[in-house]
Amino acid sequence: MENKFNLISIWGHGDAVTHTVAIILLLMSIASWTVIVIGVLRQQKFKKNRARSKYFWMKDTVDESIDNICNNASPWKQIALEGRYASQGFCSTAADTQNPNAHADWVIRSMASVLDKISYYQSYGLVLLSSIGATAPFVGLFGTVWGIYHTLIALSGGGQMSIDQVAGPIGEALVMTAFGLVVAIPAVLGNNAIANCNRRNLQELGLFAQDLQTYLVTGQRPLSTK
Repeated sequence: MENKFNLISIWGHGDAVTHTVAIILLLMSIASWTVIVIGVLRQQKFKKNRARSKYFWMKDTVDESIDNICNNASPWKQIALEGRYASQGFCSTAADTQNPNAHADWVIRSMASVLDKISYYQSYGLVLLSSIGATAPFVGLFGTVWGIYHTLIALSGGGQMSIDQVAGPIGEALVMTAFGLVVAIPAVLGNNAIANCNRRNLQELGLFAQDLQTYLVTGQRPLSTK
């Protein structure tokens, strides 16, 4: 006896609307998993850069510390380069070079712009994940409603009904519901996990920027490095 609830039978029974909904959900799933994989690789890259930058304060000067970070794409090196450039530029052009508050403000604002760029890069794709997580269940629900509609049409045809007449539409409705959840759940979990990691990473970089600002303005190293 033919199984009316296998995917091939359900696909063959579906119409253009069902096929369109299924294709949309499939594209959503591919897009979300692509963003998740890229996000995981980005987090692994950040961890490697952290490991290479943990000895930043072990050198005698900031110049030596910056040169010690070989990876030019390292967030720590980008922040340190911008901080050094801002500090040197302020000291060479500012009318009042003895004003530590103005110096500190200039340096931290310069590094903040780098932090904003890093934040944008780290969060790339999260809007897509959150959008998919929010809309995929409703796309699947639309397919479910369409499958129920077909079931009601079959039941209203009159005469003696059999399971064969409603198996296709019922299976169509159940599969669309499940497919919408299968697409949405990884997108939501992936978005939350990556966003949480990004928040911790940016907090760590922000603390580094503050320590670097203090050193560039006052020459005082962080207490934890002494």
